[in-house]
Amino acid sequence: MALMKSCRGSSSEVGYVRFAMLACLMLTCNGASLRVLMRSKFNKGRHIDIPADLPVGSQAINIHYAEGNLCTKRRNTCGTGSRVEVLVNTEDDHQVWAPLCAANKLNDTLQDTLAHIVCNQYQGWPDTDASESVTGVAELPYIIPEAPEEGDLLWVFNPSNITHWATITGWSKKPPRRIRAVQELALKVSTKPCKSSLLFSVKCYEQHI
Repeated sequence: MALMKSCRGSSSEVGYVRFAMLACLMLTCNGASLRVLMRSKFNKGRHIDIPADLPVGSQAINIHYAEGNLCTKRRNTCGTGSRVEVLVNTEDDHQVWAPLCAANKLNDTLQDTLAHIVCNQYQGWPDTDASESVTGVAELPYIIPEAPEEGDLLWVFNPSNITHWATITGWSKKPPRRIRAVQELALKVSTKPCKSSLLFSVKCYEQHI
């Protein structure tokens, strides 16, 4: 099982790693599923002290199932689909997880290109010659809700817990096929919520040839 070559950390962290790997063995999940389990444990904190030269690979992006209070303009869409968070630098030279705002300045084609980049970055850009391919489609954006009141649904998106937000302000000069990470695009990081009041929504598809 070549999912993890080494693991260093506290006894509690190592214990969780063992639990996650055991759960994957019992459920016959793959490396991506294990990564989701690990992220649910270690990415709860928004503020992370990590080296500034962190590679902008699969460890620098998260795709979350939409919380129950995230809705689009359509009816009966609350809690469906997925939203995106990216690891970004702050002004005080730290790195934090920031929800990705809707990319309103991009046309429909570039929206789907962005979705393709998001999904492939998350999956570590599978080899195109392999039997697996990943693509992404941009969905209707989510409306950022008000902070939930105490006693609301347990699994909700609470904007008051977010310290930073990320917005794509323009496309890269590179051809789309050469962009390997959202962080390579013109990205504005702000402590204020998305100006559009919308979150980017994506749907990823895996195809096994």
